[in-house]
Amino acid sequence: MFSVVVTGSNGGIGSAICSLFKSKGYFVVGIDSFDDKNSLDAFLKNDISKLVTDSELRDKFILKLESILINTKLKSLINNAAVQILSSLDTLNVDDFRNTLDTNVTAPLVLSKACYKELKANNGSIVNVGSIHSKLTKPGFISYATSKTALLGLTQAMAVDIGQYIRVNAIQPAATATEMLLDGFKADPNAYSNLKAFHPTKTIATPEEIANAVFFLASDQCQFMNGTI
Repeated sequence: MFSVVVTGSNGGIGSAICSLFKSKGYFVVGIDSFDDKNSLDAFLKNDISKLVTDSELRDKFILKLESILINTKLKSLINNAAVQILSSLDTLNVDDFRNTLDTNVTAPLVLSKACYKELKANNGSIVNVGSIHSKLTKPGFISYATSKTALLGLTQAMAVDIGQYIRVNAIQPAATATEMLLDGFKADPNAYSNLKAFHPTKTIATPEEIANAVFFLASDQCQFMNGTI
């Protein structure tokens, strides 16, 4: 049975990704800092930023993940989890900045290393979920935009380094209609309409659209696609 590992599996985009892979017959392993809400095949409750700073926890986590995947063929790692801590330079907390980089950049590297052997054996792929903020950002997004720009660099560097064995690609969504985003606009529907107007299509993506893009990149339908953003 083919398997997939999805970080941030409880979020709007993460849930849509997990649902799509499950519908395609994959054994889905979710990773999130809160209890599983999607009844996945396997689940690891973990704050992935701790995998960066705690080597003992990291070793235990990797052993647990390997034991979960032992009777499956790992085809893809989806680095979807992220934190978004907003602040301008004058109020920015350096610890928040470092935690953002740990979660959004270094943890995907750690997980890519942890899954490398299995992904290589199964001609697998890595898909990193980035953000439009790596190219087009706005005030208050210093930590987040920096981390997503770094994730872009990590994607391209790994694609060159291991593309012979494991394809590495990324997507960079703009506004996506997750439950979290929609809740933020309940009190001001006009602001939501204005957000739509910023996009050339005059629409906002659905989590399912993002999941479809991720699934395509992760699948065997595009064996030549590597290092693509």
